[in-house]
Amino acid sequence: MLTFIIGLVILLVGGLLYGTFCEKIMKPTDAKTPQNLHSTDCIKKRSYYSSVFSFA
Repeated sequence: MLTFIIGLVILLVGGLLYGTFCEKIMKPTDAKTPQNLHSTDCIKKRSYYSSVFSFA
């Protein structure tokens, strides 16, 4: 049980450190994305295709 808790702590600390590292490297911004530049929504597909391709 102790090994499991230590492993879980290592996993959480590693994820936190990796997350902060990625934030420093990639520097998230509020820049406009291509979807925000266009005023239209995504193209809607027929529901038949959506249900068929979800099982692929």
